[in-house]
Amino acid sequence: MGLEIVHLPAFGTAGVLLTVGLGISLFRQKPFGSGRWKGYYWLVLTQFVFYPAVIAVGVRYQVAHSSLEPLSTVNPVADRMLNVLFYLSLALGVFWIYRLKGFRWFALCFVALLELFLMGGLLVAGMSITGDWI
Repeated sequence: MGLEIVHLPAFGTAGVLLTVGLGISLFRQKPFGSGRWKGYYWLVLTQFVFYPAVIAVGVRYQVAHSSLEPLSTVNPVADRMLNVLFYLSLALGVFWIYRLKGFRWFALCFVALLELFLMGGLLVAGMSITGDWI
C-alpha cells in the first residue's frame, strides 16, 4: 500500500493553511501574553456579526419554490444586501489587519479564517435567495 494523497477542496485547504498560520502566529507573536495587546483589539471579534447577518438575509428572502413552478427571479434587494455585507466585511477585515500593529500575521490569519466561514454562509444564503441548490 502506497502513500495516498488527501485531496481537500479549496475551502478545506485554505482552512487548514490559515489554521496552521494562526497557530504559528500565536506561538511566535504571543499576542495575549506580551502586554502589548490593547483593549480595543478585542473589537476584531465584530467580524462574527456578519455571519448571522448573512444567514438572516438568506432566511428572510428565501425563494419559495415547488417542483411544479419554475424558479423565480432573484430578489435584487437580497442580492444587494449580500454584496454589501460581503464588501463591508472585507473592508472591516482590512481595517483590523491594519490596526493590529505588531500582530498583523495573527490578524491576517484570524480575519481570513473568519472570511472563509463567511464565504460559506454567503454560499448558502446565495443558494437560498436564488433557489439554485448544489
